[in-house]
Amino acid sequence: MFKKLLVFLCRRPKADPSVCSRARSVLIRPLSPALGDGIMTTAALAQLKEALPGVRTGVIVNERNRDLFALCPLADELVPDGLTSALRQRGRWDIYLDYPRTFNTTAILFAFLLRPLLSVAFDKENKKAYTSSSVKVYDLYCPNRAMYHLNSYLKLTPLAFAVKEPVHYVLRAPQTLNPYPQDGKINILLAPWGSTRRLEPRLLAQAVAANAAPDVRFWLLNDGKSEGGGVSAGIADRHHKSRYCAGEKSFPV
Repeated sequence: MFKKLLVFLCRRPKADPSVCSRARSVLIRPLSPALGDGIMTTAALAQLKEALPGVRTGVIVNERNRDLFALCPLADELVPDGLTSALRQRGRWDIYLDYPRTFNTTAILFAFLLRPLLSVAFDKENKKAYTSSSVKVYDLYCPNRAMYHLNSYLKLTPLAFAVKEPVHYVLRAPQTLNPYPQDGKINILLAPWGSTRRLEPRLLAQAVAANAAPDVRFWLLNDGKSEGGGVSAGIADRHHKSRYCAGEKSFPV
C-alpha cells in the first residue's frame, strides 16, 4: 500500500528535453558504487564538460565511491546519497541522470525531492510495485541500454550530441601514495570482472604479456569469480586472494 501511495504522490509534469542543449548543470547517479562503474562514469563527465562549456557537474556518492570521484577533476560536486541531501540539492540541477538498472524507494524519493528541470532514467527492471509505466518521477526512460557500453549511455538520451570517440576516463593521481612497499616498481592492480561481464582469460593474458616490463608488476584482484572457470596462463592462483601475475615468481599480497 505504501509503495502504491508513493507512486501516486511522486509525480511530475513532463519537461521539455530541449533543456539539454543549454544545460548549466548535470547531476549523475552512477550505475553502482563499484570501482569499475565509477571509472566508466568519468567518461560521461568528460563528454559533458566538452559539449557544454561551463557546465557544473555532480555525482551522487556514498562511502564506497567517494574517494574515487574525489580524484576526478571533472566532478565539480560530490553529493551525498540520501533524502536529506536531496532536499538540500532541490532545484539546483538542470538535468538529473539516473543510471541504475532497478527501481528502489529511496531513489524514487530522491528524484522527486531533487526537482531538476529534466529527470532522465535508463531502462529499469520492472518490479511488482514499481514499473516504467507507473513511476512518473522521471521525464524520460531511455531504452535499449544493452546496445551501448556504459561509457556511451549518453547516446540514448537527448545529450547524445555530447558523445565523441575515443572515450576518455579522467582520474588524477592521489597526493598521498599507497604506503605498500613499491620496490622501485610500478604496481598495477587488474580487476577484470565487472558487475555484468568479465574479460576472457586469454585476452587478459595477452594484455599482460604485451605490457610486461622490468619495472612493472601486475596484480590480479581475485573476488572469487575466477573459481570454476579459472584464469589461465599463470594469471591467477586460486589459493590466494591476490597474485602477482607477470614473468617472475608469484607471491600473495
